[in-house]
Amino acid sequence: MGLKFIIGTGTQRHDDALLAKAVAWLDQDPRRDVFYLVPNHIKFETEVSVLTKLGQQPAFEDKHEVAATRLQVFSFSRLAWYFLQREPVRQFEKVSDVGEHMLVRKVLLEEMDNLKLFSRDIKKQGFIEQLVALFGELQEGNVTDADLATAVGMLGDSASDADARLKLTDLQQLYHSYLAKKSALNMGDVPLLTQLAEHLSGKDLSHVMFAISGFHSFNAVEQQLIQTLLQVAGNVTLALVLDKAHVHEPPQPQDLFYSTGRIYYDFYQFARANQLAVQRDTVLRQGATADFDTLDQYWQDSQRLSPVQTHQLRENRIVLWEAGDSYREVTAVAAEIRRLVTEGPYRYQDIQVLTREMPYYRRIIPEIFSNYEIPYYLDEEMAMKHHPLLECLLALFDMLQNRFKYRDIMRFLRTELFLPEAAQLTALSEWAEAQAAYRRKIDYTENVILAYGYEGHYWTREADWEYVDYAYEVDDAASQKDQLVQQLSNEVRRDVRQLIVPFFKEIRQATTGREAAAIFYRFLTHIGIDKQLMFIRNQEIERGDLVKARIHEQTWEAFVSVLDDYAALLGDEPFELDDFVQIIRSGLEGLTYSKVPTAIDQVQVLPLDMGSSIKRRVTFIIGGTDQVLPKKVENQSVLSDDERARLSEQLADGKYLRDNPLTELAKEPFQFYVALLSATEKLYLSYPLTRDNAKDLKPSPYFRRLQTQLGVPVSRYTQALDVTDRTLFEPFSTYRTLLPALVAVRRQATEEKQPLPALARMLEKLLDYRYPVETERLMDSLAHRNVPETLTAETVNTLYGKVIHASVSKIENFNHCEYRYFLTYGLNLKERDVFELSPAAAGDFYHEALDLLFKELLRRNILLSELTDEEAAELTEAVLLQVLGENKFAILNSSNRMNYIRYQLKQTIKRVGWALRRQSSRTKMTTLQTEVLFGQVMQETGIESLNFSLKGDKQLKVRGKIDRLDAVTVKDDLFFAVVDYKSSQHRFDFRDVYYGLAMQMVTYLDIALKNTVKLVGKKAEAGGAFYLHIKNPLLDTTKNGSLEEQQEELLRTFGYQGILLKDEALVDQLDVTVEPRMSSAVYPFSRTAKDELRSPQFVSREEMQQLIAHNRKNFQQAGEKIVDGSIKLNPAYKDKTRIACSYCPFRSVCQFDVMLPENSYHRIDKLSKDNVLDKLNSAALPEKEEEADDE
Repeated sequence: MGLKFIIGTGTQRHDDALLAKAVAWLDQDPRRDVFYLVPNHIKFETEVSVLTKLGQQPAFEDKHEVAATRLQVFSFSRLAWYFLQREPVRQFEKVSDVGEHMLVRKVLLEEMDNLKLFSRDIKKQGFIEQLVALFGELQEGNVTDADLATAVGMLGDSASDADARLKLTDLQQLYHSYLAKKSALNMGDVPLLTQLAEHLSGKDLSHVMFAISGFHSFNAVEQQLIQTLLQVAGNVTLALVLDKAHVHEPPQPQDLFYSTGRIYYDFYQFARANQLAVQRDTVLRQGATADFDTLDQYWQDSQRLSPVQTHQLRENRIVLWEAGDSYREVTAVAAEIRRLVTEGPYRYQDIQVLTREMPYYRRIIPEIFSNYEIPYYLDEEMAMKHHPLLECLLALFDMLQNRFKYRDIMRFLRTELFLPEAAQLTALSEWAEAQAAYRRKIDYTENVILAYGYEGHYWTREADWEYVDYAYEVDDAASQKDQLVQQLSNEVRRDVRQLIVPFFKEIRQATTGREAAAIFYRFLTHIGIDKQLMFIRNQEIERGDLVKARIHEQTWEAFVSVLDDYAALLGDEPFELDDFVQIIRSGLEGLTYSKVPTAIDQVQVLPLDMGSSIKRRVTFIIGGTDQVLPKKVENQSVLSDDERARLSEQLADGKYLRDNPLTELAKEPFQFYVALLSATEKLYLSYPLTRDNAKDLKPSPYFRRLQTQLGVPVSRYTQALDVTDRTLFEPFSTYRTLLPALVAVRRQATEEKQPLPALARMLEKLLDYRYPVETERLMDSLAHRNVPETLTAETVNTLYGKVIHASVSKIENFNHCEYRYFLTYGLNLKERDVFELSPAAAGDFYHEALDLLFKELLRRNILLSELTDEEAAELTEAVLLQVLGENKFAILNSSNRMNYIRYQLKQTIKRVGWALRRQSSRTKMTTLQTEVLFGQVMQETGIESLNFSLKGDKQLKVRGKIDRLDAVTVKDDLFFAVVDYKSSQHRFDFRDVYYGLAMQMVTYLDIALKNTVKLVGKKAEAGGAFYLHIKNPLLDTTKNGSLEEQQEELLRTFGYQGILLKDEALVDQLDVTVEPRMSSAVYPFSRTAKDELRSPQFVSREEMQQLIAHNRKNFQQAGEKIVDGSIKLNPAYKDKTRIACSYCPFRSVCQFDVMLPENSYHRIDKLSKDNVLDKLNSAALPEKEEEADDE
């Protein structure tokens, strides 16, 4: 029985010396064995290393393969399995981390009524995780519930002691119940290593040597086990990174080697106290390379209180890099790794990358290392929480609890694990086709849900959904697609209703946890989730990605394990659905993937705290900012620092808690020291100046020390390029990294007007040969101009056909921006509808209500002015009842918010009806028709429209609806007016008419003039064209005035806006109430004191004809441009307003940028009414002269 220490500073090779001692032990007696104990995360790698070094021993020089049965590499847990696998003490149920969470939750629920302090924290997020961590810490520290009870009894009467007593009392009670439950459930209430120590205490292991390496600290149960080994084993040898022995007194907490020195002192004193032999220490003093010896001595000196001696590096083996950002930092690392392997005597397995920010860098490293073709291994546990299975299950629970909300349903469906027909499929190709088809169904379903807000009972009811389109201008193809969308979305809805809804009902009826777990498992297999995962796994295998294939297997196995733990721990408990959901949810969110140890030539990427145990020829320490080096240690335990200190004071020897944050922080210099000296030949340190949203990052103070006191120079990696630098392309050692570098060089050479270097031209030719498509695409991007190409005649014909059926608004859109017209009506792009009352739907409601109102008046052959208030209100209510009864307005009954909007719409129509009735009493103008269709819309054909012959034997046919046609007889002449309803404020702008931005009113006049006989029975003149604003305005009732004056003011807000024929006889009939010095509340005109008519909207008969002629010219020009394939990126710009871009949904598509020389607005010149009419008259003069000449 004996104890031996192998000590040496960080530059020494402790493992080589330890292995030599082990081999010597084995050589002395063939019956001897060696157990080589290392931390679990380096067990496999150490095993490979030990076998490799054994093969270099003289006895194995002529052997091609090496195996060892008498020397085995174990972790502590693996050692326990080795000795206890056939012992009764080991035969308890193994519980996972998820099971621990479940058990603690169960204890909390049972003890809730007995807790004084924690009863309010049970449902607090993260509280269970804190308790699990604390209970694990107590077990590792060999602390029992009795120890906690003793500590409570020794607290004083102060206020702080009283608070600590409450907390510790609750913790003692919970911990006691927790251990009792583990014992009752045969889960092992005693730590595994404690059981191992008890088991080995009666064994004779005098033939066994325990070689322990790679540790810098031990917890209480590990320390207890080693003490047992000291008493029963033939030899225990510990290899420690330590500068000197600590025989008589422990090291001071501020000492660099405090942790390992404390290990030495504690075991030395234990051996002496138990009269165990302590062999002479092996002190390693083998020199390393000069720079690393200097680094070692410098760092030791820097941690002492005495002044640091001068140290000087001589071999340039230590490099410090500063990078502009993390991406450039990792790129520099990758380029250097590639250089080391291709130029130097290094393999990838000789290199490791260490970082304190593994979660961040694991997002960057894979892409960059893959581009540099560097094989790598990320040694980090990956969380399963982002796997589709976990997202699917969590979304399923949310659907259950939130009653089929849109977000939950789509999260569930988008995982693509719900494929009802998967259970019947066998071939991978069949599955892939079925998956693609169902994905298309889900796409359509999401569009329908967004458009109509189908949530809650819409998913559980028997009736199918109906797809409604509010636009009247829909062709046959679009109508057929709507029917397809309705069919496919209802197929998905029926799948959900028939498979998921019954499961929800069944699980709600479960009485025990085991029954619920069985129902849940049967449901998942019934809908084919397991089969889906196997198909996905097989697909990855077929692609050659075995790692991803294994991930899908692990995820399903882990989920089944969670269900097993639930059934084992809570199976006999009464079932509570909310608790079940919460337990399974918390269990799933904590799952991680197991990692496959590397056994091939790869760069190791490790957390800094783990990688420092293994020496490599080259080490990169990246991300070394002052944010992480030293790390910020925070106490996230249930116990405060003060409470931990109080408890630690009461614990007996051999029982302790983990170090407090200050002690942990004091270990940082040692942790960094070991990481620095994990390299034997080259050390690279790097830090970024910016990262994501973090700017002005500073290097670690450790790095600054190395720079200022050890003289390590800083190399800076910036984005600046020097095209004349002959070494510019040296870092780019793969085609995938060379191509973007060449693009950057060519761009800079072009901008600086310098010739492209000859080497760049040669490399570009090489890339063009190897990767012609990628090279051409990227190089062409340098000459890219944001200018759409004119469409070919074939493309125009495919998109628009021989006949272009266009509404007025389509041509207006073309004149606003040609490219927007192409995207909207050529490619038929549009934003997805969102569940709300869109302007189109509100407009449809207004139009239909007013149309029915006037049709009913025409049917009864009465005027609005002839109705009483009661009759008008009754008629309006009947119309609204009929309109709201239509299915397409069912959205207005879907929620309280929609009910309110429904009320507002009704009030608006009632208010408009009120205004129309009063207008009717003032004017002789009466309504003849409503919703007058012109042109062809689907299967309907209206009155004759405007048709334009275009080049290439093509035609432009205008179609649409005139909302209302009014007429008045003046003497023997008939005048008509067109009225268009608008839900927003509109005014007739002569400038917009001239530029083709507002063509609607003039077009309606033109159509009506062409069809006067058909519409009114005889020839008629155009009297005007007007907008009617549909609204429910608010009046300021605080202003003085009678009720009659207020109503007059209200009526004025509904006044028609538009153009009006300047004909006194006509105007007299439009508003018979207008006296001199009055303006009409109905039409846009007034009378002066001299009884003269005034209006800025007056036009003569000739001017009206000129407007109509120019409007037709705008149609003709737009049609010609469309068939010519013109799709210019020319958004209209008017009065410092981007009228075409303000609400355009395609800005991310067109990428219009006024800063680009090739992009410019179509600027609308400022023109008054007189300017426009002068231009039209000037344009008409040549035609008049030509006509005169013909005569």
